Amino acid sequence: MVPAMKNVTLNMLAATLVALPLAFVVPATAQAQNDGCLTGREVQQALAAGQIVQLNEAMRAAGINDEPIGRASVCRRDGQLTYRLNFMNSAGESETRDLPAESY
Repeated sequence: MVPAMKNVTLNMLAATLVALPLAFVVPATAQAQNDGCLTGREVQQALAAGQIVQLNEAMRAAGINDEPIGRASVCRRDGQLTYRLNFMNSAGESETRDLPAESY
């Protein structure tokens, strides 16, 4: 009976050692994805300061007439502020597009 207990204990230890690093990686990845996006208040401040253009202006400059799905977010991509929008493509699937948001 003791060897069986030893195997169970070793298996539990191995599973814990594999899972433990993942507990730190997943939250860090989620945080990294959100680090580049502005909060609603920051977007309002950037608009008021003239750092970014209104969404409809950015869409017009990009030649987009489609209605976006959901809310736009303003994120930093490659050092530039962009509007991140979802649109419905011709296949009926959601498609994400980034548009320049900074003042011209």
